[in-house]
Amino acid sequence: MSRKNPAGNILSLFLLLAVLCGSMGLWAYNEYRNEEIPTEKSSPVPDGVPVIEWNEENPEESFAILKSYLSATEPTIAVRNGDSLSWEDICWDNFWVKSFKVTIPQKSDYRIYHFYYLDDADENEQMQKLVEKEADNIIQAIPASAENDDWEKLLFIHDELVRRTEFVNDDENKHSHDIYGALVEHKAVCQGYTYAITYLAGKAGIESKELYSKEHTWNKFPSLSSGEKYTDVTWDDLGKSDENGEPYILHDFFCITKSEMESLDEHKPEDNRDDDEKDTSSGDNYYKKMGYYIAEGDKLGFKACVMEQFKNGKNVIEIRFESKDDYNNAKEWMTEALGELEYYNAYYVLKRDELNIYSAGLYPAAEDIESES
Repeated sequence: MSRKNPAGNILSLFLLLAVLCGSMGLWAYNEYRNEEIPTEKSSPVPDGVPVIEWNEENPEESFAILKSYLSATEPTIAVRNGDSLSWEDICWDNFWVKSFKVTIPQKSDYRIYHFYYLDDADENEQMQKLVEKEADNIIQAIPASAENDDWEKLLFIHDELVRRTEFVNDDENKHSHDIYGALVEHKAVCQGYTYAITYLAGKAGIESKELYSKEHTWNKFPSLSSGEKYTDVTWDDLGKSDENGEPYILHDFFCITKSEMESLDEHKPEDNRDDDEKDTSSGDNYYKKMGYYIAEGDKLGFKACVMEQFKNGKNVIEIRFESKDDYNNAKEWMTEALGELEYYNAYYVLKRDELNIYSAGLYPAAEDIESES
């Protein structure tokens, strides 16, 4: 699987650097969907197959029982009096599950699930401990100042996930689609990033929902106060670092609206589970919340914003414009502002036309400059 360019129309200025070419590509979700297969069997559950009496009033209890069987890599598990379970229900945090199918016997209240696994039962306990350890390291590092602010906690989690994870091709790693790949092996595709931020956000007490298109997946955080609830952590990972090895972390897709997300390629959900969301705004967008949003014609405000970020040591100067005209002038304005700060070196130009975002990645690594010269 190749990767979609996460920065949009990238790279002009002193240095046109190619950043992450290709498309995000297909991913494993479609391969792992359950298939309902009717059967004529009158005795639905084979001998030796464990049965879960599903408790609709306390599904968490039933899921815990199911997980215990999955951890033991039971090949077949029967569920009685429960609705059909989907890939999202079962497998997003059970990373050792490769795929499953379900048989639905006729005239029966049973569903029989047939599971296929990536790892042995003996490996699972240790692997789960490693996932917990990596996740806890991130959650425990959340600043005390963010303790009562879900947005701040989510921003920290977003940045740490980008900092620690490398985007890889689909077939490069058997766990690239799951939380083990993202959190322990630090290599993932979009599905791994999405599940990992869901997992981490849940540990921080923040609700998350995964959204899927045919080629991609991203997150919605329903508990945030406004309609700016949509985040694509994968596309915020530029996959490049500066000369000091510090990654360039973008926030183009952190807490944007539904219509903004769906204006981007590959971001139209393939189902209708999100149709009720309204596009409201109360400043939860990263650029507005951080003060990096420039009102129309405010060139002085732009320069002040660049100066603030530069003096704070950021390696990416991030700006979002209210006006398309100002956005079109951003190259000239950025060159002028950085010159006044006596920064005359090369830098990445990172553009997102759909959102009027124009940013500069400072201090590029020497090998990247040489490769583009």
